[in-house]
Amino acid sequence: MRGLVLEFDRMSNSGLISGDDGRRYRFVAAELRSSGSVRGGDTVDFVPAGDEAREIFVLVATGGSESGVTIVPADRSLWGWFVFVFTMRGEWKGRARRKEYWAFSLFALLILLVACLPLAGYDEADENWGLYLPLVLVSLAMVPGSIKVLIRRLHDVGLSGWFYLATLVPWLGSLFSLIVALIPSQDRTNRWGPPAAPR
Repeated sequence: MRGLVLEFDRMSNSGLISGDDGRRYRFVAAELRSSGSVRGGDTVDFVPAGDEAREIFVLVATGGSESGVTIVPADRSLWGWFVFVFTMRGEWKGRARRKEYWAFSLFALLILLVACLPLAGYDEADENWGLYLPLVLVSLAMVPGSIKVLIRRLHDVGLSGWFYLATLVPWLGSLFSLIVALIPSQDRTNRWGPPAAPR
């Protein structure tokens, strides 16, 4: 069977393959039959044995992601998802599951609330513009991540990233974002890549 390597951890010498049948298979480096190493995004051929992949041959070593699709690890902590989205440099392709979207939204909100602390207790904060500086800087830092994670979330439910423009419509855009954030992921490979880890 053919599949796509979703992740490979060099520390544990183990990884995860998304098979063409839509299932995920765990593997260990000892099952690699090709010379060299394997990385996320490599196309492989393997023999499925339950939920494990055996006799793995690398067919196309992409050395990263295939077709510009972001390959992400199977699971992370909520903070891990926030850091992943926040540090993605210019990556608009791929899919983002609900957990990734909500984790980023949660920590972005918490960080924005912390940035508002200098304004607490000031009745006339408008007289001192310097108090707004942390809030403005943090807000600007969150904009790229917010756009990227929503576009990738749109991809995960099967919609084009251009639907992001709908979020610019007052009130209805917020409702649209909420609906997209709640819709379950497509459980099959779509034009933006294989399904993310559990939804």
